[in-house]
Amino acid sequence: PNELTKMCIESIKEARETNKVVTIFYPLDVNDNLTWEDSRFIKINGDVLCVTRNITSLVEAKIDLNNALAKLRALVNSIPDPIWVVNRSGTIEESYNTQDDAKHIKNVLSNCCKNIGKAIFDAVERAIDTKEPQQFIYDINAIDKYSYDVRVTYVSYNVALVIVRDVSYLCETKTSIDKATTYIDESSKLVDEIKRMTMKMIVM
Repeated sequence: PNELTKMCIESIKEARETNKVVTIFYPLDVNDNLTWEDSRFIKINGDVLCVTRNITSLVEAKIDLNNALAKLRALVNSIPDPIWVVNRSGTIEESYNTQDDAKHIKNVLSNCCKNIGKAIFDAVERAIDTKEPQQFIYDINAIDKYSYDVRVTYVSYNVALVIVRDVSYLCETKTSIDKATTYIDESSKLVDEIKRMTMKMIVM
Protein backbone atom coordinates (compact mmCIF):
# COMPACT_ATOMS: atom_id res chain seq x y z
CA PRO A 1 0.00 0.00 0.00
CA ASN A 2 1.12 3.56 -0.71
CA GLU A 3 0.78 4.52 2.95
CA LEU A 4 3.01 1.64 4.04
CA THR A 5 5.59 2.50 1.35
CA LYS A 6 5.69 6.05 2.65
CA MET A 7 6.16 4.83 6.24
CA CYS A 8 9.04 2.55 5.19
CA ILE A 9 10.84 5.32 3.26
CA GLU A 10 10.54 7.69 6.22
CA SER A 11 11.72 4.98 8.65
CA ILE A 12 14.77 4.18 6.49
CA LYS A 13 15.66 7.85 6.39
CA GLU A 14 15.24 8.24 10.16
CA ALA A 15 17.32 5.13 10.92
CA ARG A 16 20.13 6.33 8.63
CA GLU A 17 20.17 9.84 10.12
CA THR A 18 19.78 8.98 13.82
CA ASN A 19 21.58 5.60 14.04
CA LYS A 20 18.63 4.40 16.12
CA VAL A 21 16.31 1.43 15.69
CA VAL A 22 13.07 2.63 14.13
CA THR A 23 9.93 0.50 14.54
CA ILE A 24 6.65 0.79 12.66
CA PHE A 25 3.45 -1.12 13.29
CA TYR A 26 0.76 -1.67 10.65
CA PRO A 27 -2.17 -3.86 9.52
CA LEU A 28 -2.26 -5.74 6.21
CA ASP A 29 -5.25 -7.12 4.36
CA VAL A 30 -4.12 -10.44 2.85
CA ASN A 31 -6.80 -12.31 0.90
CA ASP A 32 -9.52 -10.61 2.97
CA ASN A 33 -7.73 -11.64 6.18
CA LEU A 34 -6.51 -8.89 8.45
CA THR A 35 -2.97 -9.48 9.70
CA TRP A 36 -0.63 -7.31 11.76
CA GLU A 37 3.09 -6.84 11.29
CA ASP A 38 5.87 -4.72 12.68
CA SER A 39 9.09 -3.75 10.93
CA ARG A 40 12.35 -2.64 12.53
CA PHE A 41 14.89 -0.59 10.61
CA ILE A 42 18.50 -0.81 11.79
CA LYS A 43 21.52 0.99 10.34
CA ILE A 44 24.48 -1.40 9.84
CA ASN A 45 27.70 -0.28 8.10
CA GLY A 46 25.94 2.53 6.26
CA ASP A 47 23.09 0.35 5.03
CA VAL A 48 19.66 -0.03 6.63
CA LEU A 49 18.48 -3.53 7.48
CA CYS A 50 14.72 -4.18 7.79
CA VAL A 51 13.43 -7.02 9.96
CA THR A 52 9.70 -7.78 9.67
CA ARG A 53 7.64 -10.19 11.74
CA ASN A 54 4.00 -11.23 11.85
CA ILE A 55 2.50 -10.23 15.21
CA THR A 56 -1.15 -11.05 14.48
CA SER A 57 -1.37 -13.54 17.36
CA LEU A 58 0.08 -10.95 19.77
CA VAL A 59 -2.37 -8.28 18.64
CA GLU A 60 -5.32 -10.65 18.90
CA ALA A 61 -4.20 -11.70 22.38
CA LYS A 62 -4.00 -8.04 23.40
CA ILE A 63 -7.47 -7.38 21.99
CA ASP A 64 -8.86 -10.39 23.91
CA LEU A 65 -7.15 -9.16 27.07
CA ASN A 66 -8.56 -5.65 26.64
CA ASN A 67 -12.05 -7.10 26.09
CA ALA A 68 -11.70 -9.25 29.21
CA LEU A 69 -10.54 -6.22 31.22
CA ALA A 70 -13.46 -4.18 29.89
CA LYS A 71 -15.90 -6.90 30.98
CA LEU A 72 -14.25 -7.09 34.41
CA ARG A 73 -14.35 -3.30 34.74
CA ALA A 74 -18.04 -3.28 33.82
CA LEU A 75 -18.71 -6.03 36.37
CA VAL A 76 -16.88 -4.13 39.11
CA ASN A 77 -18.73 -0.91 38.26
CA SER A 78 -22.07 -2.74 38.39
CA ILE A 79 -21.46 -3.77 42.01
CA PRO A 80 -22.50 -0.94 44.36
CA ASP A 81 -20.48 -2.26 47.30
CA PRO A 82 -17.00 -0.97 48.20
CA ILE A 83 -14.30 -3.18 46.67
CA TRP A 84 -10.63 -3.24 47.71
CA VAL A 85 -7.67 -4.98 46.13
CA VAL A 86 -5.52 -5.80 49.17
CA ASN A 87 -2.06 -7.38 49.24
CA ARG A 88 -0.60 -9.63 51.92
CA SER A 89 0.77 -6.70 53.94
CA GLY A 90 -2.69 -5.17 54.19
CA THR A 91 -1.97 -2.37 51.71
CA ILE A 92 -4.96 -1.35 49.59
CA GLU A 93 -3.59 -1.28 46.05
CA GLU A 94 -6.86 -0.33 44.36
CA SER A 95 -10.32 0.69 45.54
CA TYR A 96 -13.67 0.96 43.80
CA ASN A 97 -17.07 2.36 44.79
CA THR A 98 -15.73 3.79 48.05
CA GLN A 99 -17.21 6.83 49.75
CA ASP A 100 -15.19 10.05 49.70
CA ASP A 101 -14.41 9.75 53.41
CA ALA A 102 -12.92 6.27 52.86
CA LYS A 103 -10.73 7.02 49.84
CA HIS A 104 -7.84 8.04 52.10
CA ILE A 105 -7.57 4.52 53.52
CA LYS A 106 -4.21 3.02 52.51
CA ASN A 107 -3.86 0.01 54.80
CA VAL A 108 -6.56 -2.07 56.50
CA LEU A 109 -4.48 -2.41 59.67
CA SER A 110 -3.65 1.25 60.25
CA ASN A 111 -6.75 2.97 58.86
CA CYS A 112 -9.65 0.70 59.81
CA CYS A 113 -11.02 0.16 63.32
CA LYS A 114 -8.46 -2.02 65.10
CA ASN A 115 -10.50 -5.22 65.44
CA ILE A 116 -12.11 -4.91 62.02
CA GLY A 117 -8.81 -4.14 60.29
CA LYS A 118 -7.18 -7.16 61.92
CA ALA A 119 -10.11 -9.38 60.91
CA ILE A 120 -9.87 -8.24 57.27
CA PHE A 121 -6.08 -8.66 57.32
CA ASP A 122 -6.37 -12.21 58.68
CA ALA A 123 -9.06 -13.07 56.10
CA VAL A 124 -6.84 -11.77 53.29
CA GLU A 125 -3.94 -13.93 54.53
CA ARG A 126 -6.16 -17.02 54.73
CA ALA A 127 -7.60 -16.39 51.26
CA ILE A 128 -4.11 -16.06 49.77
CA ASP A 129 -2.72 -19.08 51.62
CA THR A 130 -5.66 -21.42 51.02
CA LYS A 131 -7.03 -19.93 47.77
CA GLU A 132 -10.43 -20.36 49.40
CA PRO A 133 -13.01 -17.54 49.81
CA GLN A 134 -13.40 -16.10 53.31
CA GLN A 135 -16.46 -14.44 54.84
CA PHE A 136 -17.43 -12.85 58.14
CA ILE A 137 -19.87 -10.26 59.51
CA TYR A 138 -18.95 -7.44 61.87
CA ASP A 139 -21.09 -4.88 63.69
CA ILE A 140 -20.50 -1.20 64.37
CA ASN A 141 -22.45 0.30 67.24
CA ALA A 142 -22.85 4.05 66.76
CA ILE A 143 -26.14 5.91 67.16
CA ASP A 144 -27.62 2.93 65.36
CA LYS A 145 -26.25 -0.56 64.89
CA TYR A 146 -24.74 -1.32 61.50
CA SER A 147 -23.79 -4.77 60.23
CA TYR A 148 -21.36 -5.43 57.38
CA ASP A 149 -20.71 -8.62 55.44
CA VAL A 150 -17.06 -8.98 54.33
CA ARG A 151 -16.13 -11.39 51.54
CA VAL A 152 -12.50 -12.02 50.60
CA THR A 153 -11.53 -13.83 47.40
CA TYR A 154 -8.12 -15.05 46.24
CA VAL A 155 -6.72 -13.22 43.20
CA SER A 156 -3.01 -14.09 43.02
CA TYR A 157 -0.10 -15.27 45.17
CA ASN A 158 0.02 -11.89 46.94
CA VAL A 159 -3.37 -10.24 46.39
CA ALA A 160 -6.99 -10.75 47.41
CA LEU A 161 -10.25 -8.99 46.57
CA VAL A 162 -12.27 -7.61 49.51
CA ILE A 163 -15.97 -6.73 49.11
CA VAL A 164 -17.79 -5.02 51.99
CA ARG A 165 -21.60 -4.99 51.95
CA ASP A 166 -23.97 -3.23 54.33
CA VAL A 167 -26.35 -5.96 55.54
CA SER A 168 -27.87 -4.02 58.42
CA TYR A 169 -31.37 -4.29 56.96
CA LEU A 170 -30.97 -8.06 56.56
CA CYS A 171 -29.85 -8.45 60.16
CA GLU A 172 -32.74 -6.27 61.33
CA THR A 173 -35.15 -8.37 59.28
CA LYS A 174 -33.73 -11.59 60.75
CA THR A 175 -34.03 -10.16 64.26
CA SER A 176 -37.66 -9.21 63.60
CA ILE A 177 -38.40 -12.67 62.21
CA ASP A 178 -36.76 -14.32 65.23
CA LYS A 179 -38.82 -12.15 67.58
CA ALA A 180 -42.01 -12.91 65.67
CA THR A 181 -41.21 -16.64 65.70
CA THR A 182 -40.60 -16.53 69.45
CA TYR A 183 -43.87 -14.63 69.97
CA ILE A 184 -45.78 -17.20 67.89
CA ASP A 185 -44.18 -20.07 69.80
CA GLU A 186 -45.05 -18.49 73.15
CA SER A 187 -48.58 -17.69 71.97
CA SER A 188 -49.02 -21.26 70.79
CA LYS A 189 -47.90 -22.57 74.18
CA LEU A 190 -50.37 -20.20 75.91
CA VAL A 191 -53.23 -21.36 73.68
CA ASP A 192 -52.38 -24.99 74.42
CA GLU A 193 -52.36 -24.23 78.14
CA ILE A 194 -55.74 -22.50 77.94
CA LYS A 195 -57.16 -25.48 76.05
CA ARG A 196 -55.77 -27.86 78.65
CA MET A 197 -57.24 -25.86 81.53
CA THR A 198 -60.62 -25.55 79.76
CA MET A 199 -60.82 -29.29 79.14
CA LYS A 200 -59.91 -29.90 82.77
CA MET A 201 -62.73 -27.65 83.97
CA ILE A 202 -65.23 -29.37 81.64
CA VAL A 203 -64.30 -32.77 82.96
CA MET A 204 -64.71 -31.59 86.54
